[in-house]
Amino acid sequence: MHSRLWIPMLILCIAPIDAMACSVVNPMTFGDHLRSGKTIAILQVESLRLIHGVDADKTRGKLRLVETLKGPAAKFSSIEIDGTCNDLRLDVGGYYLIATSQTGSELKVDWAHSWILDISTEYIDGMPRYLYKSPTLDLVQGYISGKSLPSNFPSRAMLSRTHRFSSAEESEPIAP
Repeated sequence: MHSRLWIPMLILCIAPIDAMACSVVNPMTFGDHLRSGKTIAILQVESLRLIHGVDADKTRGKLRLVETLKGPAAKFSSIEIDGTCNDLRLDVGGYYLIATSQTGSELKVDWAHSWILDISTEYIDGMPRYLYKSPTLDLVQGYISGKSLPSNFPSRAMLSRTHRFSSAEESEPIAP
């Protein structure tokens, strides 16, 4: 009798380990990364490909630096995304605002990727900024110039464009 119960009990004990492995919440917000990051830049994703690994999948891609808003001129031309516990959503052709202290030509992204925001719906490449409105870039450029960020920055809508599922770091929308 005990031998029949042993295997199902073992399975039940092991199964929750995988489910709990991804429940770590990143304590840093995008605002934290703006304050501590050496580089704030806008990048465009040019290509992405999935690489199947033994332990976990990774995604690699090509980036195009559109503009460096703060810090040394960024040289990022590629990205590697660890597939373990990662809810990051990147779209080919999309524009992303980053705040990071990483250097070199390749951005490394793990589960703690709160330093990336999708600004594709707000950014028009090649058009002068004074001809269109980008609430996110206006706030970030104001911050770079010495203004404070709203406590609820970035908005829940912005986070939902960059992340596939919600997280504990979500905030309420910014009031107009």
